[in-house]
Amino acid sequence: LNNEDFADSVEVTDADVESFYQQNQDMFRTEEQLSVAYVELSLADIEQSVDIAEEEVREYYEQRQQQYTTEEERRVSHTLVEHDTENAQQKAEDALQELENGADFAEVAESYSDDTFSAEQGGDLDWIERGVMDEDFDNAAFALENVGDTSGVVETSFGYHIIKLTDLRAGSVTPFEDVKDEVEQRLLAQQAEDRYFELQQQLAEISFEQPDTLEPAADELGVEVKRTDLFTRDRAPTPLSDDVVLNNIFSEQLIEEKLNSEIIETTDDRSLVVRVTEHQPERVKDMAEVREQIVEQLRVEKAQQLALQQAQEQAEEWRAGAEPGEQVTLVDSIQRNNRDYSSTLVQELFKLTPNADGKPTYEAVTLPNGDAAIVALTSVTAGNPDEAQMDGLKEQLQNRKAQVMLQSFIDTLKADADIRRMRLQ
Repeated sequence: LNNEDFADSVEVTDADVESFYQQNQDMFRTEEQLSVAYVELSLADIEQSVDIAEEEVREYYEQRQQQYTTEEERRVSHTLVEHDTENAQQKAEDALQELENGADFAEVAESYSDDTFSAEQGGDLDWIERGVMDEDFDNAAFALENVGDTSGVVETSFGYHIIKLTDLRAGSVTPFEDVKDEVEQRLLAQQAEDRYFELQQQLAEISFEQPDTLEPAADELGVEVKRTDLFTRDRAPTPLSDDVVLNNIFSEQLIEEKLNSEIIETTDDRSLVVRVTEHQPERVKDMAEVREQIVEQLRVEKAQQLALQQAQEQAEEWRAGAEPGEQVTLVDSIQRNNRDYSSTLVQELFKLTPNADGKPTYEAVTLPNGDAAIVALTSVTAGNPDEAQMDGLKEQLQNRKAQVMLQSFIDTLKADADIRRMRLQ
């Protein structure tokens, strides 16, 4: 039964409308809305406008050439005689004499050095850069000119060293052409950031000095004042949808004063100054505003009720013995998972209990679209479950039961325990 066929029979009174309005106030509640004017600065936009000459890029590179320099590295070995060793200086001199007489450095280090770890490696200290070691050690190590050269006895805060240069990696400067793009990007980012903060400061000053308008600030910065229609907090325009911006816009102070805000900085490198231009607080719409909406909804609901009522009356007549008309659709067999008919009809059909006398069982139902229908159960064929499926279902149920019992056990332990959660440092 099509519910629209009953629409002309429906009467909606003023009392119906008033009652529905009073009982459903939340349906007609509007969210807080406001509109704003704002000026926006974007670091990304400024980067697009920055123009850099190649001479500037080269000058930037030359001023910071140290950043593109690989330091010289030296691999050295040493023999160390610590200060607290008896006759330390003389022992170091003896070691040096053996080296001068042609002894192998690794063997001398193993025999004389108090640095037992490096001594086991022939005195090797691996690669070092200038400034890593003790200053006196550093000076002596980097004074050696050729691989294989050995120093004299060098005193440091640790004791007396003899140092041998075993390998050398010369320092180098990366050519300008190899890093030109990287340098240009760094310079662009720096200039854009400098310009961004300069404009940000101007925007803050002018918008503060003339708090009831954004036009002077926009003119000075060469940008436009953007304006929005009314919007709610949940449906803010994309440029204003950042939480930091929304918290400022919907603040009591900006709403009441309707003056320029302070600079609002977002997480995506934008700065804004906003001013609320209109504000509509949350409210319940007047009944006059929603009367037509209520009338239409009540008309639909009453039409659906009339359709269901007639379906119930028709079902009662069929139970009393009246013959169904031609509008009846016969279905030979239908299963619970059927997708050809409304799920509401199928669910209702499987709820019905067959009559003991074999007569059809009738029931009136409302369909999801508001129409009404009568479903009749004429016979039931018992299912024949597959044994493998039954075993699978039993296993699922057992697993589920075990999970529930385990969770219940865990919950009981938690309830009875004193639990302290410690934060790992």
